Amino acid sequence: MTLIFQSIFTFLIAIASIILCKKINLLDIPDKRKKHKGLVPLAGGIVISLSLIFLLKFGKFDDYYLNSIIGYGILISLIGIIDDKYNLNVSSKLALITFGIFFLIKDGLIVNSLGQYDYLGDLKLGTLQVAFTFICVLFLINAFNYIDGTDGVCLGLFINGLLFLYFLNFHDTNLTDFLRHLIIISTILLFFNLSIFKLPKLFLGDGGSLILGFISAFLLIYCFKVLQNHPSALIWCFNIIIFDFISVNFKRFIQNKKMFLPGNDHIHHVVQKKFNSHIKTCILIITINSFVGLLGIYLSKINHLYSLLFFIIIFFIYYFYKNFITSKSI
Repeated sequence: MTLIFQSIFTFLIAIASIILCKKINLLDIPDKRKKHKGLVPLAGGIVISLSLIFLLKFGKFDDYYLNSIIGYGILISLIGIIDDKYNLNVSSKLALITFGIFFLIKDGLIVNSLGQYDYLGDLKLGTLQVAFTFICVLFLINAFNYIDGTDGVCLGLFINGLLFLYFLNFHDTNLTDFLRHLIIISTILLFFNLSIFKLPKLFLGDGGSLILGFISAFLLIYCFKVLQNHPSALIWCFNIIIFDFISVNFKRFIQNKKMFLPGNDHIHHVVQKKFNSHIKTCILIITINSFVGLLGIYLSKINHLYSLLFFIIIFFIYYFYKNFITSKSI
């Protein structure tokens, strides 16, 4: 299947999904925290799921793991779509998401080591590998859900991360073909999300953000487990998403605030308040993710330990600088 057919199908599905969401009242309603104008269709999960079903039907990926990531990803998206419509409680949503994660871990997509490093040796996880993998996948799923608060940011960072994975594995035709299709689907969604060319606006909703986080998490594990990418390179693909998730929750923890409630303390809220522009916010955050990610991956090619230490240093710089500019804007 050509990328042109994928593009046309995704575009048409986006239009149809927007109409469907309006008919079934699957809409995002503005409130004190959500400043958008009017009712916006939560169509992202539907568009991604149907586009991936189309890809499964007509794509030729001779890889069991990639097909499984798509299949279980669609299940995760369905859970998110139901949550968008009926507001599932946290425990019910978590229990349902667990199934998709469990089956892929059971199939062998698992992190059994943090990699080999100078002075540290091979950081094998041993009996903790299943629990560690499960926690990491949930971590990234929630991190994507957190970052989806300003138009274009979540999709932009997802595309950016896929480009890093493409760069790291350009020799593997199976993965690169899969990534090209994902990039096409996500780019078309991005146009709708930002209303580029005056396209009707749609939001990802939980159905969209959950599947992006799920696919990202298991693509990272796939690249480690199957393609032998070193973790010190993979951690940089979605660096802003990881940094922001940890920093927000850490600050909430020390301030004794509830950690998983929606808030306006994420990086996109800080930048949006500064520039008052979705496009500028999106461009700046993606540029930072790209620049820092390239530095980190370059360091990983030189020395894995240097890359890991640099990751820790950059996180603390991010945490303290974000808190500084947040305090100045209050």
